[in-house]
Order: sequence, then structure tokens, then C-alpha cells
Amino acid sequence: MVIDILNLEELFNDNVSDEYKDDLVQILDEFKRGHYPNVLSKSKTLRENNELHTVLVQKLWMVEAICHDEIGEGKAASEIIAQLYTNEDSDLMLLGELAFMCDYKLARRIMTAAIKQMEEEKEADRIKLARGYLVLAEVEEKLEKLVRSVRYFQKGWVILRKMITGTSI
Repeated sequence: MVIDILNLEELFNDNVSDEYKDDLVQILDEFKRGHYPNVLSKSKTLRENNELHTVLVQKLWMVEAICHDEIGEGKAASEIIAQLYTNEDSDLMLLGELAFMCDYKLARRIMTAAIKQMEEEKEADRIKLARGYLVLAEVEEKLEKLVRSVRYFQKGWVILRKMITGTSI
């Protein structure tokens, strides 16, 4: 479920001006109630009627992507996530996990980029790297690319096993 991926309360508490807190509380309340069309409307109004910080706009777009997917508009969700993916400062892991809900090929592209980025930067959070491989494995499984899926599952499990046993990677 999306809530497992994206904690909206935490998302909106980070670096958000008090000026928009009331609007964001309303959006969050509507989201919790499952009133996704209302969330889309309020989020769009907030984005269009204010000079918002880029980070807040990206967060609102993520919420809108989730809402579109929840009401069966996977194509709209996929388009939003693809647009967010073009931003240099996007959290690729988060976007990849969100893309998994609506577009497996987009999820594959984003998760591959996320893993590559983590490998190049020697990601210190090995659990995050392992999770990236495991999500990519699930994507490949959904796309019926079973050999790739097994390979990515193995990479993810090797990282986790080495963390548990304390051996270096």
C-alpha cells in the first residue's frame, strides 16, 4: 500500500511554511478519508494560487499521482511521476516505488537509475540499496522477466545477508 511507501504527515511536516499548514492539514485529512477527487482539487488550487517552494510543489504532485492511481487513472499518475523523474533533485527510490503502483516499465527505469546512483555514491544505507534491488526484482517479475528478477532478488538478499552476518560487501 502507498501509505507504507509515503508517510504523508512526515512528508508535509518537513520544511513547510506555517502559511500553508491549514491547507495541507485539509489535504491530508481528505486523503486519509479516501476522498481523492477532493485532494486533487485542493492540491491543484494550492499549487496554482500560491508561490510555493519547489519542494512543496513536488510533494503535492506526488500526492496527486497517488490519488490519480487510487481512482483508476494510472496513466495520469504515471505521467506525473515521469515528470517528477526529470527533476534532478528528486528522490529516485521514492519515485520508483510510487511508479510501481501504476507503470512497471517506468518503475524499472527509475529504480535502475536509483540503484546506479546509490552504487556510484557508495550508498551507506545498505538496507536502502537492498530494498532498491528487491523492488526492481518485483518489477521484473511483474514484467515477466524472471531471469532478471531472480538476479535482482539475489543481489538484494546478498546485501541483507552480509549486513546480518557482519561481513563486508
